[in-house]
Amino acid sequence: MPTDEQKGNALAPIASTELGSLLDSGHDLGIPMPYASRIVLLEETCLAGTRLVHNADQVAKKLKEGQELTLQRDVANLRDSWAIRVMAGQNRLGYVSVDCNEILARLMDAGKSLGARFVRYEKAGSRIYMEVYLDD
Repeated sequence: MPTDEQKGNALAPIASTELGSLLDSGHDLGIPMPYASRIVLLEETCLAGTRLVHNADQVAKKLKEGQELTLQRDVANLRDSWAIRVMAGQNRLGYVSVDCNEILARLMDAGKSLGARFVRYEKAGSRIYMEVYLDD
C-alpha cells in the first residue's frame, strides 16, 4: 500500500480523450515536436508540363528564390493518378514530375501537409525547379 506521501507523487492515468483535448487546446506541455522545422523531401526537382502551361515561363521569371509555391492534388487527372499541380498564387506552373510524385501524393492523401519553394528558372528549355518539404 502506498503511503499518503507516495500518493501525492503518483502518476494519475489520463484518458486518451483528455490527452487529445490538452494537445488540441494549444497548451504548452513542454513536449518538443519530433520535427520543429520543415523536413526537406526533395532539395531540387524540375517541374513537368511547364511548356504546356500558358505563361508559365513569364510567371517563373517573376518568382524570387525561396518564394512559396502551393501543391494541389489533382485526383481527377486521367493521365496520372498521382498528379500534383504546382501553383504560384493563382497561376499554374506545371506538375510534380512523374518520377517522384507517387510518394508525395500518398503523403498528401494521408493528410500530411506538403509545401514547395521556388529554387530557380532556366530559360533554356523553360525549366522550373522547386524544393518540396513536409510540415509535420
